[in-house]
Amino acid sequence: MKLCIVGFLFAFSACFSSLALAQTTQEYSAVQNVSADAAGHIKVETLTNIEPNNSYDWHIHSYWENRYVTEGRDNLANKGITSVSTELNYENFIIIPWFAKGINTDYSEVNLNIIYATVLSKNLELLSGYSAIASREESSNAYDNEVSLELIYSFAQQVQLISSLYYSFDAQGAFLDVALNKHYQLTPVLQLDFKTSVGFNSGYVADGHNGANHVQFSTNLSYSVIKNMQLYAYSNYSFAINKDSNRYADDELLQDVFWAGLGLSYQYR
Repeated sequence: MKLCIVGFLFAFSACFSSLALAQTTQEYSAVQNVSADAAGHIKVETLTNIEPNNSYDWHIHSYWENRYVTEGRDNLANKGITSVSTELNYENFIIIPWFAKGINTDYSEVNLNIIYATVLSKNLELLSGYSAIASREESSNAYDNEVSLELIYSFAQQVQLISSLYYSFDAQGAFLDVALNKHYQLTPVLQLDFKTSVGFNSGYVADGHNGANHVQFSTNLSYSVIKNMQLYAYSNYSFAINKDSNRYADDELLQDVFWAGLGLSYQYR
């Protein structure tokens, strides 16, 4: 079943990519900014209008979070994490090395993300990527390779529907996240985003239950200090769905959890 779902979505991506190539005469040749968040996952940075981008740009990001939460799970048992990443964008290709270090815990992680982004139509974008992941915790090393797909559909009034799928070759499973994001431009330098997402596990969390996993609510406030520099303050709350730690060991970390963070980014262009 897992392979059927993943295969279908990758076939879906291939069809859309073919459609995009057939639309080369359209003016949909640039994509929105992409970065890695504090958990190392790929995210769309802004909801600005699509503009031609015939050169490259380079971003640097740093984040601090009081918990390291992914897939609804508090991975470091109430310990925080700091991370730094850099994004090199050239036309439709994005390279994102990401490094994270646990706070007051012996945990570190390094990711290398390579992404191809394309605009399929005026309102629809596709990101496809590969990630090499290495982590270390208490002298124990772990390695993984992942592939990912993300579809972003932009509605009017700066609302986005985002569907993200990533597949782990180590776990031989996938995780699907479906989100709705609403953006508000409060002032020329102050932006507010509200995001609601639902996560579904299909073997990605190897010893966690399959199916609906968690619901997450996120709020992000960003302030443009100068033209190319932004400060971020954000908070998240995740509700566990169908937790069963008696049957699934990895469900022990799945919980109702609140966490917050701060970030700083600078763009060279």
